[in-house]
Amino acid sequence: MLHMVVQTHTAESCPNRSEENSKAMGEAFHRARSLGPEHGAENKGGWVNSPAHIIFTLVEAPNAHVVNTLIEASGLAACGTHTVYAVTEMAAAMAALGM
Repeated sequence: MLHMVVQTHTAESCPNRSEENSKAMGEAFHRARSLGPEHGAENKGGWVNSPAHIIFTLVEAPNAHVVNTLIEASGLAACGTHTVYAVTEMAAAMAALGM
């Protein structure tokens, strides 16, 4: 199942603000990617909206609990606020609604 992870951070904690912030977030992202396979999760892509301080990451995982585990175990939780959304293709959602 696909999950969209939306990570927000402040201007003060932005990885573009300092080398320390950049290193902390970069290492946490690498840990999340390396831990993913043992949990059945895989990073499928992402996008960064730098001026808004938002990072979008698409993750394939068995469920949202796995995604939360990766966020916590990797150290990403200390780098901002993360919200996990289940992703449903529009055609599947419409079919489920009988449309």
